[in-house]
Amino acid sequence: SGGGVGGLVLAAALSTSPAFAVDVYEAAHAFAEIGAGVGVWPRAWNVLQHLGLADALADVATVPPENVPCKLTPLTLAFHFRKGDEPEGGYTFQEMVTPGGMITFHRPDFQRVLLAHLATTRTRLHTRKRLAHFTQPATPDAPIELTFADGATARCDLLVGADGLKSVVRAGMLRAAAAELHAQGHHADAEEALRGVAPRWSGTTAYRATIPTDVLRARCPGHRVLDAPYVYLGRNAQVTTYPIARGALVSVAACTASYEREGTSFDAPWVQDVPRDTLRADLALWEPEVQALFDCVQSTSRWAVHTTPPLRSFVSGRAVLLGDAAHAMMPYQGSGAGQAIE
Repeated sequence: SGGGVGGLVLAAALSTSPAFAVDVYEAAHAFAEIGAGVGVWPRAWNVLQHLGLADALADVATVPPENVPCKLTPLTLAFHFRKGDEPEGGYTFQEMVTPGGMITFHRPDFQRVLLAHLATTRTRLHTRKRLAHFTQPATPDAPIELTFADGATARCDLLVGADGLKSVVRAGMLRAAAAELHAQGHHADAEEALRGVAPRWSGTTAYRATIPTDVLRARCPGHRVLDAPYVYLGRNAQVTTYPIARGALVSVAACTASYEREGTSFDAPWVQDVPRDTLRADLALWEPEVQALFDCVQSTSRWAVHTTPPLRSFVSGRAVLLGDAAHAMMPYQGSGAGQAIE
C-alpha cells in the first residue's frame, strides 16, 4: 500500500523473485511525485545498483562534477555550508566531504525510472485505491483482507504499509496492539502504542520549490548554487539548495523552526500552495544571493513537517511498515528517501 519511493523500490526488489506476486495500491488518481529534489547517499545507491536500476537512474541524475556519473568515489564534496541570515557578511564556513557524496534527482524523474522498470515485471499497479482498513487472519493459511475507501476489496499474504505519514496500516497495527495490551491489563503499554498512531508536528515548516536554471542564471549570473549544493544557515532556519534534472533545475527547500511549538497541533493544511511572498517574509533579511533564489521562485508549497514517535516494532503479524509510515523524520540529514530504500 503506497506508491512513493519506498513502495516502488520495494516492489522492484520483490519482483526479482518469481515467488512473489506484487500489487501496489496508490491512493492518488495517478503515480505522481511532487516536483522537488531527492538525494541518494551511497548506501541507498548500492541497493539501487543491486536491483539493476543504476544505469537508468544515471541518465536522469545530477552528479557532483568531481564524479564520473554515478561511479561513487571516496571523499566527495557533498555540501557547502554558508552563514546567510544577514544582509551583509555571509560566508562559507564548512565543506562537508563524505565517501561517495550525494546523487541528486528530480523526484518525478526518479519515479518515472521506477515505474518504467516495474512495467517490465509482473508487478500490478493500482491507482485510486486508498486503503480504509485491513483485517489480519485468524489462522496462518488465511489471507489478510483489505478494504479500500471506494468499497473495493482485495486479499494478500503480506501487507507492506508504505502509505506515508498518515499511514492507515500503522494506525491499524497500533490500535490492534493497544486493544490486546488493554485486554492483558497492560494499560500503560497500550497508551504508549496509541501515541504512535498520530504524527507529531515538529514546529518546523518547509517551503519547497524548483527554479529553472536559466531563470536563476539570468537573474544572478554566476550564482554559486548553479554548480554546487549549498545549505544557507541562520537562526532557527536554513535553505537547502542543489541542482537537479541534469542541471536544468535547482531544488530549494527553506525550513523555519519554532521549536517551542513542537508537539502542538498544526491547524492549517499540512501541505498547501502559498504565495512566493510568504516565503520571502519569513527570510526577508537573509543575504542577497538567497533573495535572488526567492526572486526566481514561480510557485512554492508550504509543508508542516511532522514526524512519527519511535515505535517498538514495525511488524505485527503479517503486516509491516516501511518508510515514513514507520519512521517519518526531520529533513536535515537528507535521508528520508534513502532510509526507505535501504
